Amino acid sequence: MKWLGGLACLALAGCLNNVEPIAPGTGSTSAHTHGSSSSGTATGSASSSGSGSTSGTASSSASSSTSSSSSSSASSTASSASSGSSGSSTSTASSSGSTTTASASSGSDSGSTGTGSTGAASTGTGSTSGTTGSGCALGGVLISQIRSRGAAGASDEFVELYNASGTDVTLDSSWVIKVFTTSTYSTHWTGAGQNLPAWGHFLIVGSAYNQTPAGDDTLSSNGISDTSSVILNHGNTTADAVCFYDTTVTLANAITQFATATCEGTPVSNAPHTNTSANASNVDSSIVRIPGGATGNNCTDSGDNATDFAAEAPAVPHNAASTPTP
Repeated sequence: MKWLGGLACLALAGCLNNVEPIAPGTGSTSAHTHGSSSSGTATGSASSSGSGSTSGTASSSASSSTSSSSSSSASSTASSASSGSSGSSTSTASSSGSTTTASASSGSDSGSTGTGSTGAASTGTGSTSGTTGSGCALGGVLISQIRSRGAAGASDEFVELYNASGTDVTLDSSWVIKVFTTSTYSTHWTGAGQNLPAWGHFLIVGSAYNQTPAGDDTLSSNGISDTSSVILNHGNTTADAVCFYDTTVTLANAITQFATATCEGTPVSNAPHTNTSANASNVDSSIVRIPGGATGNNCTDSGDNATDFAAEAPAVPHNAASTPTP
């Protein structure tokens, strides 16, 4: 779904969708695509012979997928058969990210012992997004958690990034975090060659952040409003965007305020923050890409902020030294 400017969006909270990066003053949404899919099949057969005979035929098909296309293979073997036994065959297909095993057997005879033959299976390739047996396969770098203020006030803030792939990423100067204020974006952080581990996190903190784990880098400018849009740019592409609003703003008003901002789907509530320094607002609460928690599992990206994020209190930030979360 695409952002519609001004009051045209008031009736449709879900009208916000993935968009490409925008120039200040132009509403848009950012898009993520992750590969294409196909499947591989495997078939094996087994037979045996003796004074009696027994045979088994097995076929199986399996498809496996990961976010980057990878090949899979399957093999089938036939076991030896004896009087009164049945031939059997097992086919196994595997790929980076998932494994599917299928087995089948048939055929029986009363005869002497024989030895079955071995059949070879074909290969296939595929791709998908989501969590696989080897880890998160969304691909790319995402904003995994934002705290616009904490117990120490408005500057007790942070933005956490998550590498949703199995390859390390160098956060060079082409990686930039920008924050929306009123009608335009300003740069709050620029990469400087830091390493973001595969399935790892990177924590960028405000000047008043004072908890563990330590930040990996510091926001160059404080002041993430409790109602705002935070975007992660990679070169000329918006890699991710998160829009949120505090308790003093209705969703309809937030949609109006974000008419010229970049969001993904519907903004998420940033309660209990109120964009003031009141005790009820200065609390340790963040919005986190679900399911979140101590393990730092952030492998969810439906393209809708209200669906993908939830409040987390107290916040549980992760840095580059934290255990990777496949």
